[in-house]
Formats: sequence, structure tokens, C-alpha cells
Amino acid sequence: NVMKRSALYRDYIRAEIARLEVPECLFYLPVLESGFSTSAVSRSGATGIWQFMRNSVGGYGIRINDWMDERRDPWLATTAALRKLKENYNELGDWNLALAAYNCGLNATLKIRKKAGTNDYWELCDKGFFKKETKHYVPQFLAIATILSRSKEYGIDWGDASANPTVATLDVKRPVDINVLAKETGIEAADLKKLNPALFYHITPPDVRYG
Repeated sequence: NVMKRSALYRDYIRAEIARLEVPECLFYLPVLESGFSTSAVSRSGATGIWQFMRNSVGGYGIRINDWMDERRDPWLATTAALRKLKENYNELGDWNLALAAYNCGLNATLKIRKKAGTNDYWELCDKGFFKKETKHYVPQFLAIATILSRSKEYGIDWGDASANPTVATLDVKRPVDINVLAKETGIEAADLKKLNPALFYHITPPDVRYG
């Protein structure tokens, strides 16, 4: 069921992984983070399929206001998350640590590495430098990625992604009511809302460009 929820975003995530030249296995990270649910919100307030915290979106072009929370936009959040992971890797030089930093923060990981004097994620875990959540985070991700990369072998059905509509982007500069847009285009209002999960209401934000 989780992988079926990913159908609408799969091609985009894979294209961004290729464009940004990051490991293909990162495609599976939203499984661990949110179960590919755009409405997922953690107890700490992390939101969307990539579970961005409000204080970690700076510099990634993600807007949060009274009308929308673009952490819930799987397309924008995918690009932001992959950029963040790549930046973590560029700082740390190791993908296991880059993933750990995605969980507990880059600054915290840099401090741990400096204190321990090693860049080996497994050694840092063995010596108790990471909290329990981060210690388990990378192994959980690797297990998920290993299993789902062999879905055919294990009989895991992802559903038919070709049954989903082709997604196109339209920039609007003033408020547009989704119900009116549905009537004019012949697209179901529920489908338009599903394609715009960042919106709190059935109308696009005033005074800002939205697309």
C-alpha cells in the first residue's frame, strides 16, 4: 500500500535523483519517513513525504504561510530533500553519515564526528555517540531499500503508475478557486486537490505566484 501511494511521484523522484547524481536507493527514503503520505506529520512537527521540519527548509524555496505548506508538496519537497542529502554528503563524505544527519541534523552529526574522531557511522553507533533513533535509522533504511529493490522477487505489488494522470504545472498570480478550475477544465476537484496537497483550502494563495 505504501508503494502504491508513491505512484504519482515515482518518475519525478527518480528523475531528480539522476539529475542531482545521488544514490538511486534514496528513492526509498520516504517509505521510512512517511510511508509516502503527503499529509504525514510527526510528533515533532515534521511534515510531508520527506518529513521536513519547519526550521530546516530555509534556502530550498519551500514556503509556509496561512494558505499553504509546501513541505506537503511532494515535487518541491523531493528536490529540497535530495539537495539536503547531497549537501550532507558533501560536508561529511559518507552516505551513511549523510542519512544520519538527515535524521538528527547536520550540525549535530559534525559535532559527533569531531568528538569521536572517526567518520565511520557504524563505529559511532557502536560507541554510543548517536541517540537510539539515529542509530536505528540507517539500518532501517538499508533494510527497506534492499527489500523493495527486490519487490518482484518478493511479490510486492506497487500498482500501475501508468493509470495516474499526467501532471502539468500552471503558474497563477492571483487566487484561483479549485472548484471553478475543475468546472472549467473538466478535471475532478478532488483530483486537483490531490495534486496540490500543499494548499490548506480549495483556493490558491493571494498576492503570490503559485504553481
